[in-house]
Amino acid sequence: MLHLAAPNQKAKPVADLKELPLKRNMLIMRMVTFTFIVSYLPYLILVMLRYVDEDIPKKMPTHLKIVYHVFLKSSFLNSVLHPFIYIVMNERYRKKLLNLICSWRRC
Repeated sequence: MLHLAAPNQKAKPVADLKELPLKRNMLIMRMVTFTFIVSYLPYLILVMLRYVDEDIPKKMPTHLKIVYHVFLKSSFLNSVLHPFIYIVMNERYRKKLLNLICSWRRC
């Protein structure tokens, strides 16, 4: 089996090195899925509650109305978080984004 390593590192099998991008992509997909679930779940629960009783917002005390309106907007959080997940987790995405930003102005 072929092993590759930098001078001061322990050698790793080439097959393990090929799995690194796959593991990274799986982690990205898990993060994207998790943020989707966490951001849409409060919204979906409120929509179902409103379907059962349309007057629920009117019956709530003021502090719960604030939470209600925040949860109604929580579905947008998904779209806001995805670019940050890709920027942090994907070097290729980061480079392309920097190239795009640099094309708008001199870097």
